[in-house]
Amino acid sequence: MSISGVCRNESPLQCATLISSFLVPKASQARILGEHSEHLHRPGTGSTHEYATMFEIHDWRIVMPVIDISTLKPVGEFGSRAWGEACAEGSIKILEAANLPDDLSWAFTEDYTHPPARLMEGGRTHAGYFIMVNNGKVTAGDGVPQECLSIPGFHVQMPWAAICNQSGAKYGSAGQRQRSADEQVLYAAIGEYLGRSDYFDLKGRDAKGNPSVMLSPAVWPSEIGRALGEGGEEGNGLHNIAATMQMPSPEFAELPVTELLVPDFAKMTDKQKKSFIKLCGIMD
Repeated sequence: MSISGVCRNESPLQCATLISSFLVPKASQARILGEHSEHLHRPGTGSTHEYATMFEIHDWRIVMPVIDISTLKPVGEFGSRAWGEACAEGSIKILEAANLPDDLSWAFTEDYTHPPARLMEGGRTHAGYFIMVNNGKVTAGDGVPQECLSIPGFHVQMPWAAICNQSGAKYGSAGQRQRSADEQVLYAAIGEYLGRSDYFDLKGRDAKGNPSVMLSPAVWPSEIGRALGEGGEEGNGLHNIAATMQMPSPEFAELPVTELLVPDFAKMTDKQKKSFIKLCGIMD
C-alpha cells in the first residue's frame, strides 16, 4: 500500500519524524521527494509564504498495539505473583500475535533475590517470572523454571531492591539510557560507601569471569525484540506494560529518587543508606 502527501511548515527531518510517529515502514520505504516554498494569499491576512515538504511512503502499516495500555491497572508489587502472572499473560499475547517462526526457541527469566517476605507467601521459591518460546510455542508464568534457564535467551538474577522502584518508571529508549546511567551512579555510590565493588552476591559471570547479573550470555532474536519492544517510544511495549501494572512498594516511599525513580544514594540519610543496603541483601 502506498500514500503520498505534503507536510506543511515542516522541514524534511521534521516531516520524516512526524511520519514515523504513526507509521511503521516494513522496508525503509519512506522517501522525502523535495521541498519548496509556496506563495499563498489568504483573505484577510494578505500574502504569506508556507514551507512545504513532499513525501511518499510504500509498504506501510499503521501501528496497532496488541495490548491497549490504557486499559491496564496496577495489580501487584514488583516481583509479586500477581504482577509476574500479569506480565506473563501480556507476553504471551504479544508473542503469539507476532507469528514467530516454528523453529524458534528462546527464553527469558528475571529472578529477584532478597525480596520482602510478603512476596514469598504461598510457597513461592523465586520472586520473578519467565517467558519461554519452544519451537514457536509461547508459554509464560510465575517463577523461574530450570527448563527455561536451559534455553538460550535473557536470564537475569538481581537483588529485588536494586531494581524494584525504577522498574515502575515508564520510558522509551532515551529513558532506558538515563535509567541505566542513574543505576551506575547508584551502584558506584554504594561501592564507595562500603569500600568495595563486589558487594552484590551475583551468581552470573561475564566473558572475563567477573560477577554479572546475567546468568548466561544474552540472546535476543530480532523477531522477539521487535515484538516485545513495539510501541515503546509511544508508551507501549513490554516494559511499559509491566510498569503500568506495578504497584508501589512501601520500602521506597520515603527514599530520595531520580526522575527515573532510581534510588538516589547520595541524598539518603545515613539511616536510609544502611536500611537500603540491608534491603539489597548486602552484608556490610
